[in-house]
Amino acid sequence: MAEPAHTCMHRLPLTFFQLLDLHLSNLTLEHPCRFGLLAFSPAEFAAKGYELIGEPTDFHFYEKSHLTDYHQRTLEVIFKCYFFGQQRIDSGFNLVCGVRLTTLLKYLKGWTEPGHSLAFYFSHDKKEGAVILDDRHVMRFNQWSARGAYLIATLESDFDSSNPSGRMATESVKKTFEHYSLALILRDARNTKQPAAFRRLAREMNDAII
Repeated sequence: MAEPAHTCMHRLPLTFFQLLDLHLSNLTLEHPCRFGLLAFSPAEFAAKGYELIGEPTDFHFYEKSHLTDYHQRTLEVIFKCYFFGQQRIDSGFNLVCGVRLTTLLKYLKGWTEPGHSLAFYFSHDKKEGAVILDDRHVMRFNQWSARGAYLIATLESDFDSSNPSGRMATESVKKTFEHYSLALILRDARNTKQPAAFRRLAREMNDAII
């Protein structure tokens, strides 16, 4: 019998929440060995089976799927390392269908004490959106099924807040989606025609569960 496809993937020596902490602390690129690498270099990415997306002389990135522990199960994450020309600029992650937005928000309570901020953005139909932490870290989410909860799709960050090109992660969200305050979320959630995930999120926010 054939083995599951993910059995040949590299398993990260970190849980998902440890990985999230590194990402939010800007420490993801401190230890290449965590991602099965000797260095974050083009030659090493090629040697370890990472896929190159884009032109090496322009903006491009290397990506590869890895496994990490999430509660009592395995989660697939796609690690991305971004370059502009030869300059390494940042990293990010795609999550393959698994982490609920509400679970992530509960975990982020420790990050949203005084001094930290959360901003919510939604598409017109409320089927997708993003949370921006501290006007730098972006967590995009979407609703995979009509009755399902919002699931985190990507973790991204601005790599340089001092110039427009370095704020691509947050600016793309602000240009694509509409900002919603807590009051506006609670107001719109009274409409039963809104997606179930949106109404569930509003209910948990109103009950101060997250």
